Amino acid sequence: MFMDRVDYLDAARRWQAAAAGIRRTEAEGSLAEPQTRMEAFLKHQEDTAGGDAMWAGARAPRLSAMFGAERVFAANDMLSFDTLQKAIAIGRFVGVIGRSAEGRHARIATGSMVSPRLLLTNHHVIATPEEAAASDVTFDYQLGVDGRPLPTSSFGLRPDEFFVTDPDLDYTLVAVAPTAAEGTPLADFGWNRLIEAEGKILRGHPVNIIQHPEGGYKQIVLGSNRVLELVEHHFLYDADTLPGSSGSPVFNRQWEVVALHRRSVPRVVDGVIVTRGGQRWDRGMDERNIDWIGNEGTRVSSLVAHLRGEKLGGTQGKLRDELLSARPPQPFAVATMALGQPVNGEVDRLEERRSRVADRIEPGVTVPVRLALQIEVSVVRR
Repeated sequence: MFMDRVDYLDAARRWQAAAAGIRRTEAEGSLAEPQTRMEAFLKHQEDTAGGDAMWAGARAPRLSAMFGAERVFAANDMLSFDTLQKAIAIGRFVGVIGRSAEGRHARIATGSMVSPRLLLTNHHVIATPEEAAASDVTFDYQLGVDGRPLPTSSFGLRPDEFFVTDPDLDYTLVAVAPTAAEGTPLADFGWNRLIEAEGKILRGHPVNIIQHPEGGYKQIVLGSNRVLELVEHHFLYDADTLPGSSGSPVFNRQWEVVALHRRSVPRVVDGVIVTRGGQRWDRGMDERNIDWIGNEGTRVSSLVAHLRGEKLGGTQGKLRDELLSARPPQPFAVATMALGQPVNGEVDRLEERRSRVADRIEPGVTVPVRLALQIEVSVVRR
């Protein structure tokens, strides 16, 4: 799995073509939006109670504050405190994708559940049914509040039941097995629907990204970034990502998915990718030396429109229709284990899951153990 140099150059050209719009966003924030997009945003806020319909009764934000503060401060980094609780619940839907090849298994990218059975990631992560059949998705690959890894649940992928991919929009949707290898039901993790309507976010607004950078433990980017430009099917923003972040969901402040993260954008001078030192970058060099200037994602509205146009029948058609029309469960209802602590008397269940993981550890496998040490020192005065 890798991004071809041509893909990076295409992304850089789109960034350069959008330079004027990016500069305006940097100067004016959401005031750079045309009236039609501002109206679409306001309509979406009204239709979804400020994006809070999915949270069953949470208070909608005051639209006047969303726009008024920006006129004063240019950017408003304050978040409602419940944003953190919602992030924990939403993070349950996000998993790390692994691939088995030649007797080895590696964690390679990120994916998220967007219907009861369908996982969304990039085409360049899973391009064929054969690659999907050799892949899996693992949820709860993260640290709990006690600093210990949570018990994980790994699910095989079922491309024979559903598989749709598109290289231009760089997305893949694939069915997930209903039960994990550890016995956990897929329904325990919930999902977040994809909304086709535009107006979910404006230029200058911050985005949140939940990801597994470099195949590691789950991490999150909250604020301190912004949407720079919307270019046809693409979404340009400045947020921190790393290899392995491909396929991550990009959220607005209300935790609606607004884009599928696909790649970072390099600085290009005279058609050549350059390093941070200004030298020409070649494929034999480390990608970390590239002068990265931003990120690009696929707009969810474009992705859903493409999926709606696919001619699918049988099981594939039913699973596509479920994605387009089903309402997801309230995220908090499926997130009682998300903190790595039992909630509502689930002590036994948490210990049972940890025991199942321990039973599956094979001889010769190294398991990191975190020890808490208390040291007492006596000082003798002379």
